Amino acid sequence: RMKAGAELTYIPISWLGLGGRYDLVDVNLNDSSSNFSVFSPRIIIRSNFVTHEQILFQYSRYFYGSNAAVASFPYNGGASAYPYNVAGQAVAADKNAFTMAAIIWF
Repeated sequence: RMKAGAELTYIPISWLGLGGRYDLVDVNLNDSSSNFSVFSPRIIIRSNFVTHEQILFQYSRYFYGSNAAVASFPYNGGASAYPYNVAGQAVAADKNAFTMAAIIWF
C-alpha cells in the first residue's frame, strides 16, 4: 500500500487564496486497477483580524480504478456502507464532493 499527495496554495492578495491538492492511493502495489486518486481545487477567503478567519470552498473529484473498492467492507459481506446502499442494494459512490469550512485561530 502507498499513499502520496501534494498541496499548493497561492495567495495573490491578502484576503484571497487559491489552492489545490492531489492525492494518489495505491491500495495494491501489484494491481494498478485498484488505485484511486483525488483532485481538490480550493478557494480561501481570509481576514487579517486577530482571529485570522478563513472560509474555504473546496471541490473534490475522485477518480477510481476499474477494481477500486468503494465503501465496501469485508465484515458485512462486501455490501456497500451507508449512505451508499438503498434497501440493501449497493449503489456506486459519488465521484464529486463539495466542502465548505470555516477556520479561526489565535
